[in-house]
Amino acid sequence: MASTSNAKKKMSLQKKHNLIGWAFLIPASLLIFVFCFYPMFQAILLSFKKGMGAAQTWAGIANYSRILKDRTFKQCLFNTVFYFIIQVPVMLILALMLLLGAALGYYAAEMLLQKSLRVFRSRMRGLFIVWAVLLLGVAVVEFDLTGYERRVPETEEIQSVALINDGTVTADAESIELTRKIHQTAIDNEEHNRQTDAAGFIHIRYELKDGSSLSRSYEVDNSRDWVDNSGRSEYALCRELYLLPQNKELLMEAQNKIKAENIIFCDVERLLPVSDEFSASYEQLRLSPQQAEELYTQCILPDTRDSMLGTQWFYMDETAYESRSDTSLYMHLESFDGSDDGLYVFSVNITLDAERTLVWLEENLDIEVKPYLEVRPEALEGTMYY
Repeated sequence: MASTSNAKKKMSLQKKHNLIGWAFLIPASLLIFVFCFYPMFQAILLSFKKGMGAAQTWAGIANYSRILKDRTFKQCLFNTVFYFIIQVPVMLILALMLLLGAALGYYAAEMLLQKSLRVFRSRMRGLFIVWAVLLLGVAVVEFDLTGYERRVPETEEIQSVALINDGTVTADAESIELTRKIHQTAIDNEEHNRQTDAAGFIHIRYELKDGSSLSRSYEVDNSRDWVDNSGRSEYALCRELYLLPQNKELLMEAQNKIKAENIIFCDVERLLPVSDEFSASYEQLRLSPQQAEELYTQCILPDTRDSMLGTQWFYMDETAYESRSDTSLYMHLESFDGSDDGLYVFSVNITLDAERTLVWLEENLDIEVKPYLEVRPEALEGTMYY
């Protein structure tokens, strides 16, 4: 009887310990599930749908099929594999082999010169000198002691430039000079940009007349105070580049091929006032491909020629917001030429002076647009962004 009673006490004590363990484990497990596994599951589920918000429909594996045909995705995948799986280990191995090779080469040369194998202890100073020369070479590259990284091509060397962060190529002389000015400003602001917390990125690319190309990327200060008041902001100069009339026209030229047969779906999106953090922030109206083509060809394209519609501001501030309405257009399109280049997305913010577009929206969708800042006055409180 005593042994049975002791066994029951031991079992009861074991159950108590187990319950205490589960009491500590369950809250942490719930948090991990809610904040890690549940969002992962939702993201996976979302990848099998198309559309936005309440207009989502089941798409099956169509999104995966499309992205596997997308040229940009393939390039990104290749870059990831190359840099993180191939280049990093290879560069580390090459660096170690460089030091080891320098040591072996140095001692091999010493053994040939001295005609002796007893050179390892007596020639350490020479080895350190060889290593010092190698480290000096690394320092020259790292700190750009030759000025290669700070080089800005001369105007007469340049065939064309790509618009900053866009990639659209232009040979316009004014754009080339402004791109050179942006490049030089980024170099001059290097110390300041290194210390700032507000960081944006600009990518500069030149095509040179000798057939070569030159690309540079910089992390720059995009804080509101710096852009507005410094007088030497890269973002302010990028806006100048984008606002050149010839560049606005150039950016819109690529969209001239939009036809109903290319349109997968098109949404007109209107912002809603934010009442609380859980409320919807926008509403969507789905257009048919024929409606989308009509709106685009008969209204949007003509409005881009005589209004602010289609203007790329590069960053948003009060000036940009004052021209903007609460309504935007988003088109998802197949490749224009029938190739497997994948999904293409065209979007445009409807401006308050786009008369043809505003009339079409009111007559066909009963939409009367409002100024953006009337709906979202809090927009001016944020940091400028691209």
